Formats: sequence, C-alpha cells, structure tokens
Amino acid sequence: MFEDWLSNCSLISLTLFSRESFQKTKPSPEHVIAGWEPKVNA
Repeated sequence: MFEDWLSNCSLISLTLFSRESFQKTKPSPEHVIAGWEPKVNA
C-alpha cells in the first residue's frame, strides 16, 4: 500500500515538474539560495 502511494506521488511530482508552465516559472538556483541565506546564516 505504501509503495503504491509513493509510486503515485512520485509520478505526480515528475509530471508536475516537467510541465512547460512549471519550467517557465521555476526560480533560478541563485534566487533560491538568496532567499534561504538569511535564515541559514542567522
């Protein structure tokens, strides 16, 4: 049962992240790092 759920969750994630609309709006690594930097270095 858990394996089925995990498989479905993985498939949904891969499908979502591969969509063109998601790729167009994905933040750059520099923006992600800049956003987390104050919290990590606090």
